[in-house]
Amino acid sequence: MPTFRILDQRPVYFDLAGNLANGGSLKFYETGTTTPKDVYGDPGKTVNNGSTVTLNADGRTAVDVWGDGVYRVRLYDADNTLIAEADNVGIPGGTGTTIPALVSGYFLTNDGAVLSWAQIRQLPDPTGSADKVLSTDGELHLGRQA
Repeated sequence: MPTFRILDQRPVYFDLAGNLANGGSLKFYETGTTTPKDVYGDPGKTVNNGSTVTLNADGRTAVDVWGDGVYRVRLYDADNTLIAEADNVGIPGGTGTTIPALVSGYFLTNDGAVLSWAQIRQLPDPTGSADKVLSTDGELHLGRQA
């Protein structure tokens, strides 16, 4: 399954009283459970951030947070009190929104939900076909004269 950015360093998190959640944390779990699940600092998953990311004094994470699969995410304050949570956090739209591997001679299209590659249909070389139009029956017809 492809990775996706769960969040980055820009959001600022607050506690229930509206104060910065500095010293708090974001904890990541398998969706629907309390089984810890690791997040990563890059899309290639070469930097493992573990399953808990601490918030700085400014209420932000110090690292990018990339996920793989679906998560349950919980926000805690510095006293480890649960502030908020979200379950089934994953790639928006599901895996159908990921771009499939490139295919030579095809173009990217979709069915409203899933991206896919379709064959390119090219018109014949128009050289020498001035004033002629390719019609739906495949025959050349005289075009409109100005």
